[in-house]
Amino acid sequence: MTQARSLPRVVYIHGDGVLYWSWGWVAALQKDLQSAGFPTFFELLPDSIEARAQYWMPFLRDHVRICESDVLLGWSCGAVAAMRCAEQQRVRGLVLVAPYFTDLGFEQVRRSGWVDAPWDWARVRANAGHIAMFHSDADPYIPQAELTQLGEHLQADLNMISGAGHFGAQDTFPELRALIMQRYGS
Repeated sequence: MTQARSLPRVVYIHGDGVLYWSWGWVAALQKDLQSAGFPTFFELLPDSIEARAQYWMPFLRDHVRICESDVLLGWSCGAVAAMRCAEQQRVRGLVLVAPYFTDLGFEQVRRSGWVDAPWDWARVRANAGHIAMFHSDADPYIPQAELTQLGEHLQADLNMISGAGHFGAQDTFPELRALIMQRYGS
């Protein structure tokens, strides 16, 4: 008799400049995941406007208590935070929406502390059981060259969604939902 694999907790790490986590596709996704039996963590992180690493990393470690069985779902700078978490510890997977790894020429990103240190790509890959990226050909903030290079560094499964911008206007995100359900569902 084989034992069913338990569903991982999906930890959502939002981007910067947000006052609440439950907008658009994010709220719909959490509802769908919970209905399917996934444990979830979807909350507003401290310092949600500036989204500085000095506040988020201790919060993710001490409050969220990210662990090896978690899937980290990061959007924008939340994707950067998810990658930094995977540099430090094992996780079951990374699902990155509109990720980046440089300061993109933005002062706020430079001040955030996420991209100050060099990246240890081998460690991120080794610590993340599976890595998937969602990006758009119409992202106004992240150049395609950045996304291509990041995909190569991570050796990630790439999912390009045409015309999706920075993934901030959608009410649903069926491609993301399908990936999580298929990859991590029982």
